[in-house]
Amino acid sequence: SQSNTICIEQTTGILVPNAFAPAGINYEFRPLLVFGEMANYNMTIWDRWGQKIFETDDIRNGWTGRKGYREYPVGVYTYRIRVTQMSGREVEETGTLMLVR
Repeated sequence: SQSNTICIEQTTGILVPNAFAPAGINYEFRPLLVFGEMANYNMTIWDRWGQKIFETDDIRNGWTGRKGYREYPVGVYTYRIRVTQMSGREVEETGTLMLVR
């Protein structure tokens, strides 16, 4: 049996690297969004003690492993990425990333 149902709006996919090296090729932590139209975006990163160290509402801004002149040490950090689509549907991705120097 076949269906004639079509998908009018496709859910946004969030592709996230699990590590990055500021001095290497992958110099900033930034997700890749595929499909869907985005109405709102937010990315927040925390250190292992739960302190918020980075936040952005602009998809073009990624985390470079520093805040001002302060470089964060090698380690594991937690992120949360929220995307609100034009329809109001919210897509969220959480996880950890490794900062390598």
